[in-house]
Amino acid sequence: MSDESSGRQAFSASDPTAPLGSGSAPPTASASSSDGPSDGELRLAFLNRLPERLDAIEAAWSRFARHREPTDFEPLKVLVHRLAASAATYGLDDVSAMARDLDRQTHPVVAIGPFTERLAVLRDAVERATGGESR
Repeated sequence: MSDESSGRQAFSASDPTAPLGSGSAPPTASASSSDGPSDGELRLAFLNRLPERLDAIEAAWSRFARHREPTDFEPLKVLVHRLAASAATYGLDDVSAMARDLDRQTHPVVAIGPFTERLAVLRDAVERATGGESR
């Protein structure tokens, strides 16, 4: 089922908090050098965007934890789920595992303490993956 048919928001590859526009196609891992960026270039671009993706997750978490509004929860779920999948695609197993752990926590009943602790563990994994440049 596509994001549009499920009612979920699609996000831009260059800005993980911005919805995809009609002219924004996500990069594909199978692009050859003659068709576009190489797999290595795509992975590097992903790594470079990783800190801002984590910042977006932390901001979404802060909004939800502060207000406890259901409308603040859906963006958090989407951002965490997409990070888990994308990190796996680019071979960042540690980041993917931590994000999957958070993804499991993004269900209707969320305990603030455990989510906050797991978010800190994800921050550590991102810092290791990016050489300490997560903020």
